[in-house]
Amino acid sequence: MSKLEHQDPINKVISRIEKLNTDPQSKSGYTEKEIVGGVLRDIDSPTLVVEGDDDVKIYGWIIDQYFNSRIKLVPAGTRSELEAIYKKVTANRDDFPLVPIVFIADRDLDLFSNCPPSYPDIIWTKGYCIENDLYLAGESLLKREFLRKSEKRLFNDVLHTVIEWFAFEIEEHKSGKPTRLKVKLGKIIPPGPDSPPTQTKMSPDFRHKRKFRHPQEENYKKIRNNHRRLLKGKYIFAALVRYLNYAGRVPQYNRFQLYDRICSNPVSEKWRDELVREIGRAINKEKKTISTLVAKKGPAAGKIESTPKN
Repeated sequence: MSKLEHQDPINKVISRIEKLNTDPQSKSGYTEKEIVGGVLRDIDSPTLVVEGDDDVKIYGWIIDQYFNSRIKLVPAGTRSELEAIYKKVTANRDDFPLVPIVFIADRDLDLFSNCPPSYPDIIWTKGYCIENDLYLAGESLLKREFLRKSEKRLFNDVLHTVIEWFAFEIEEHKSGKPTRLKVKLGKIIPPGPDSPPTQTKMSPDFRHKRKFRHPQEENYKKIRNNHRRLLKGKYIFAALVRYLNYAGRVPQYNRFQLYDRICSNPVSEKWRDELVREIGRAINKEKKTISTLVAKKGPAAGKIESTPKN
């Protein structure tokens, strides 16, 4: 029997986390039960619980560059799973190790309601998702140094089509009807055979099956005029990659390379600094909670240093 086969389930989950932090193409694939019952009960350093694997790549760059201590990043899978984990941890905080546990989540459809976030102790994105915040920080860089003139025109045309469809989906959501906000860009707008892809209109088959209708002009304009924040950011990056990674293009870029280039460029400094401050405040708030628990159940094991680098 191999060494890996001797590992208990918790160690197997931790191994997947370590691989996720070093291999951009890896997937976590573990469950809420594994996180609550295993990973978060075995931590010995500050931990950020985020939604998905891409979040680990983006927030991981921030943690690596700005924080002295080793901070573990754990992807919950989805926002609903993250919120479920958050509720279990906060309701039973003294059942978990006395080190800071911080949660970061996407606003998602909450952006289209007048209600504040349900859980104020969670760090929420400013846009629909973390990709929106990243795009807001790096749009000028992407359009100036990555997209060529013809690619930029096609990219903008694709975005206009996606915005029209997305506004329709938001109207469906507000009417209490099911949405399809996880459909791939290629289903909405097939790229076609050309290089670069010249197809920018919605697929007639998709339009028919989705029973698409043009959204109300007011709703469409609201999202169009503020698409950097309101249009689901995964579609923005999918459109970018369509015109930065097509066959024959030199050089080519995938989304992980774009994440890295934005995070490491001075253009995103303001966003990075604000995010670091938010994480620092959340960790300090957790430390106060821990101090209260320590007074009741005894000292925590070791002092965790988690302040930003100078």
